[in-house]
Amino acid sequence: MPEEAPALAPAYYATRARGWRRDLWAVLHPPYTAWHLSYVLIGAALAPALDLTRLAATLAAFFLAVGISAHALDELRGRPLHTDLPASVLWTAAVVGLAGAVALGLGGVWVVGIGLLPANRPGLRRRVRRGGRRVRVLLRPACPEHPGAHAAPQDQVGNGHAHAQ
Repeated sequence: MPEEAPALAPAYYATRARGWRRDLWAVLHPPYTAWHLSYVLIGAALAPALDLTRLAATLAAFFLAVGISAHALDELRGRPLHTDLPASVLWTAAVVGLAGAVALGLGGVWVVGIGLLPANRPGLRRRVRRGGRRVRVLLRPACPEHPGAHAAPQDQVGNGHAHAQ
């Protein structure tokens, strides 16, 4: 009779070991966070002039918003990485990360000008009809950890960011 294969870790970078260091590493989603930060670097490389201070602030804002805040909120929703981090720690990381990102964005508005303000919003809202009722939808960009989330509204089981009105 064949032996049963060992259970895989929830993600290839999240070991099966336990502990807060493993949990923090897993929640940061290092490959996906680096992937998103690489987009900032590509954009900076395409700019006509490189301002290292603005680049550092943009990298920090993306890391806070995506690397920390979004991934902490993902873990709060069903514990896909099977971490033992308390919900209070994840909520604190999400709020502090998003607040830091918005603060950096508003600082950028102060330095660059009001033309940067549209880029400093948490999401894009629109209203759609679903099942005979109006739903306010917060669109989000597609990213690897949210397959099929090409700015899609919330589905029937609650994935996404839609709020009934």
